[in-house]
Amino acid sequence: MNPRIICTIGPLKGTSFPITESELTFGRLEGSDVVLEDDLVSRRHCGIRLEDGHVVLRDLDSRNGTFVNGESVSKRVLKDADVIKIGSSIFIYMEQGDEDDETPTFVEGDEDRLRSVTTLRVVRDEPLFPNTDPLRTRFLELISQSFPDAKRAAVLLAGRSSDDEFVSASYLPSKFAVSRMVTHLALGEGLPVLSNDGDSVLCAPLIAKGTRLGVLYADNPRKDAFDQNHLKLMTAIAAAASEALDRTQYGEWLEAENRRLNEEIDIQHDMIGESSNMREVYDFIQRVARAEANVLILGETGTGKELAARAIHRNSLRSEGPFIAVNCGAIPVSLMQSELFGHEKGAFTGAVSQRKGKIESAGGGTLFLDEVGELPLPLQAGLLRVIQEREFERLGGTGSVKANIRLVAATNRNLEEEVKQGRFRQDLYFRLHVVSVRMPSLSERRDDIPLLIEHFIRRHRRTGGVSGISPEVLPLFLSYDWPGNVRELENAIERACLLGKSSLILLEDLPEAMTERKPANPARSMSYHDQVNAAKKSIIHTAMHTTQGNVVEAASILDLNASHLYRLMRDLFPKS
Repeated sequence: MNPRIICTIGPLKGTSFPITESELTFGRLEGSDVVLEDDLVSRRHCGIRLEDGHVVLRDLDSRNGTFVNGESVSKRVLKDADVIKIGSSIFIYMEQGDEDDETPTFVEGDEDRLRSVTTLRVVRDEPLFPNTDPLRTRFLELISQSFPDAKRAAVLLAGRSSDDEFVSASYLPSKFAVSRMVTHLALGEGLPVLSNDGDSVLCAPLIAKGTRLGVLYADNPRKDAFDQNHLKLMTAIAAAASEALDRTQYGEWLEAENRRLNEEIDIQHDMIGESSNMREVYDFIQRVARAEANVLILGETGTGKELAARAIHRNSLRSEGPFIAVNCGAIPVSLMQSELFGHEKGAFTGAVSQRKGKIESAGGGTLFLDEVGELPLPLQAGLLRVIQEREFERLGGTGSVKANIRLVAATNRNLEEEVKQGRFRQDLYFRLHVVSVRMPSLSERRDDIPLLIEHFIRRHRRTGGVSGISPEVLPLFLSYDWPGNVRELENAIERACLLGKSSLILLEDLPEAMTERKPANPARSMSYHDQVNAAKKSIIHTAMHTTQGNVVEAASILDLNASHLYRLMRDLFPKS
């Protein structure tokens, strides 16, 4: 017995390490016996040693785990030809052999995990529609390089709904008919297949985390072109390819999920934010939008109450009807009745013709009353009749007009206190307050600030002007209390885009209110780690926007390994 471990994939490819009673340690930290400069490898990742005649592998509480034959392990007695995955590197454990023996490029599995089919009749079917994915092309090139006798090769991927149906394929050198009998046998049983009856065929399943993803396939028209060693080699290539394909498909899922979330934002609302507070707002809108109940939106000035109201309308059954917004605090009291209810010709001096009010104009749609707490008491009574009777009279009119509207109201006042003070009718408050939502202040959702900054820079930037924010300035944005909320943030960004002289927003580009005023409540400021994560989110969002959602290109821009960026996205943007 001369146990050793051989690297077949990774920076140490081809290197052999003997296993003794002294533990052979693997890790990113200098001082490990085998140093792997890989972000997926922990500082002290795992160790292997000879114990009582057995070779034992132990994971040293690594962050991403140690895998043997595709299974995550904490401790495992190794068997001959076991495949060990540490970070992005693949190692093969060999029990026999001398150091001078030719080092195998790939070996995989026990003999009972390999299937040799010598009498299988090879049936040719029509080829699948080809897919030219670059990762699969690299797999095909690897097969071509590893099997000089292979005249053709293919990567076939299975559909999600069935284990024995292939939905796409990549071919080398060009599209050809594969043996469906061989490929379905390999995929169905999860075992590699060798056929030497007539044509020679190699086929190995692609399996990751117990899921059968597809198969690798190679053939030669000559009989007996392949043997068991070729089958082992193909199986090991498939094991390595499965890991890479699984990571890529997860990355594609992230991209698709990112696009879905962005499309959801574009379709359902114009608000920006992914914080838990904003997710609660989105959930509320989804639940109430298709009902006809009145909605009351609460929140400070500048928190986006009208955007929420428009989102409720956009997702309602009235979305094809008008959305009419009225700012009750901006219209003089003398004009308010006519503005809301309309008037007949001659109702007052200057009323030269009939005029529809906002309530009538909103027929079939949604009437949004912003700052409803500013509505005078006499008009509150008229609004109450509209809600209760679904009708009203124009100023100077004698007949009733039907009010086919849904009412959404908003206020920054405490209406319960207004009722106590006699400034707001209690019965109207109850009618408006059927369901309500409070828009969070910006200081309550600081995680969203980097997203808002990026959005407003895109909205207000000039050609060749500001395109980002200086890292030194971002903490000020994150810690400032924002009494004017999102509206104040947008004003600050617009000012910086107009006055800024560099491509990044600098300290001198900010309003004095930000640079001279300390946060009103420092205890509510984000922690160091929160600020770091917020900065990471902003950087990743910018890169993803630049590459139109291509994670691999974004990783290249950020000078990161693509798998590292996938992990960052998974951690920073968990699936909700």
